[in-house]
Amino acid sequence: MDKGICSNQHIPKILQKWRHPAHPCFQPRTLWSLQNAFTESLKGNLNLLPARTETLHRLLDVQAGVN
Repeated sequence: MDKGICSNQHIPKILQKWRHPAHPCFQPRTLWSLQNAFTESLKGNLNLLPARTETLHRLLDVQAGVN
């Protein structure tokens, strides 16, 4: 939320997708499955999605140690 990736209204849906992924490949708790929880929850507003996805990638890259 602080980085502008999502609003507080998205948090329940992100948590739901994180806790109960729709696909078995997202069951392991990894940055990839976290990214999926965000991207699945943020679908809908095509005007905001590219910037939010780019910001999410930068945030996760830092956590993964990728420059």
